[in-house]
Amino acid sequence: AKGYRLKLDARDGHPEAPRVLEIEFGGKKTQIPMSPERRVYEWEAPAQEKDWGLATIEFRVPTWQPSQVLGVNDSRELGFRFYGLDWRPVESAPAAE
Repeated sequence: AKGYRLKLDARDGHPEAPRVLEIEFGGKKTQIPMSPERRVYEWEAPAQEKDWGLATIEFRVPTWQPSQVLGVNDSRELGFRFYGLDWRPVESAPAAE
């Protein structure tokens, strides 16, 4: 069954503690340990049952505030650095159950 190969260009935004990014795509959850350095993370996901070339991808990571971690006057809730996503069909990904 056809699926997708995804490549995420990103890095962890937290200055001290590396976190795990959870990604949900095609009914499949993937967990990726983030790196403080920019890099490309690659994984495969199954095709949707009704696949018209449209999909939803969700990224989840615990947020942090610079005011609490760095002691600066910045109370924003920050996540990770997203630089880009490449999403291509492949024939080898497992089918969604």
